[in-house]
Amino acid sequence: MKVYNYCNEGNKYFNAGKLNEAIAEYNKAIDDDPKYAQAYYNRGRAKYQLGMPKEAVEDLDEAVELKDDFIAAYLMRGNINNELGRIGEAVDDFSSVINLKHDHAQAYFKRAVARQEMEEYEKALTDYDQTLRYKRDHSDAFLNRAFIKEILNRPQEALDDYTQAINFKRDHPIAFYRRGKLLLKLKSKNEAIEDFNRAIELNLDNNAVYFHRGAALVQAGLKEEGIADLEKFLTLAGNSRSPFVGKAKTFIEKNKDKKGNEKRSAKKRDIRQEAILFMDVKDSTGILDKYGPLIYLDQLEKMEEFFLHNANKNGMLFKKGLGDGFMAVFKERMEAVKTAILTMNDLDAYNKSEKEMLKKINVGIGIDYGETIIRTDNDRFSEHVVVASRLLSLPGNSHKIFITANVYNSIKDDPDMDFEKKGFATIKGFRTAKYLIYSVNWE
Repeated sequence: MKVYNYCNEGNKYFNAGKLNEAIAEYNKAIDDDPKYAQAYYNRGRAKYQLGMPKEAVEDLDEAVELKDDFIAAYLMRGNINNELGRIGEAVDDFSSVINLKHDHAQAYFKRAVARQEMEEYEKALTDYDQTLRYKRDHSDAFLNRAFIKEILNRPQEALDDYTQAINFKRDHPIAFYRRGKLLLKLKSKNEAIEDFNRAIELNLDNNAVYFHRGAALVQAGLKEEGIADLEKFLTLAGNSRSPFVGKAKTFIEKNKDKKGNEKRSAKKRDIRQEAILFMDVKDSTGILDKYGPLIYLDQLEKMEEFFLHNANKNGMLFKKGLGDGFMAVFKERMEAVKTAILTMNDLDAYNKSEKEMLKKINVGIGIDYGETIIRTDNDRFSEHVVVASRLLSLPGNSHKIFITANVYNSIKDDPDMDFEKKGFATIKGFRTAKYLIYSVNWE
């Protein structure tokens, strides 16, 4: 039948990221057979990817109307309803999935998240319990259950759950951060500092970790290190309305004596203009879950091997491991971009030579340029470090090199370079600013 051919063609376009073409094929399928539920589901999925959530829900409504046991459609509609703030409707969708498949761990988890947002904590706890009954290694279920137990003043149970979340996902920065905060409340300063260190190593997307580690260091008697962290937090926070800004300033003034202030003001910071490159393995959690730690570590090592081969030839100044990737520093923008291009081409050749899918490596790269502050351990921090790291999480950064206008404007006239303008993007942590992003065509 034509309907199946249209859907198959649509799926090919969808998998290639050509969403408008995919929708055109799904339209043909629906015209051919208006009662084919799968076509509505596929079109709804494509519309959602195009940033059309309400239109996607309309298609999913049709899908479940035509096929009332369509689990995938209920699940997707629930996810989208949740994003749209239709929490009650999302709960109904996840409940429909559970009614159809009583051991569907992800449906219990999603319903728990929705109920947690509605502050129905006891119901959410029950759903997290069910999630863990059917999927014992669900790290995020432990994480969220711990958070609720903190709210309900059950700190020891919360601590146990945070530890379980970490045991099942060793690269979970949020779990280390939250456990660190709880340990600090429980007066376990040194253990808290260790957790904050690990969260930072894993590139936690929350500047407040420096505030909490700074407070812990000061309480542990390491005032100079603690004040340095508090100052770093204030630098990263900028003009944000974080409730910790005022607390950090008060903490600094309270814990600096006159002599210390004079010593710090006389000490000149090492500030430079540098190119910051971040690179990571995409979907590292999925790889760990599907193939296990050995395959994951093999991918990391292979990625690093290709990268270092090119980075060392292009003047890399510093490199820091970050769990599922790393940060590297270069003096010039062109050095960073050339390293990225050469590494992408090496990985592409390697992937084409590998027959086993589990050994193929999918990475993303982000590069920014600007002023950085260099710590005594050579680590860097500044707005540009944060921006470069956030480029990795922008939509579409898979097998891609994303750069900011700071980088593009310096190398755009190079005849050997080719770029695609991606447009303005909001970077996490800098909601009031828009950054113009370009993709480097490395093929």
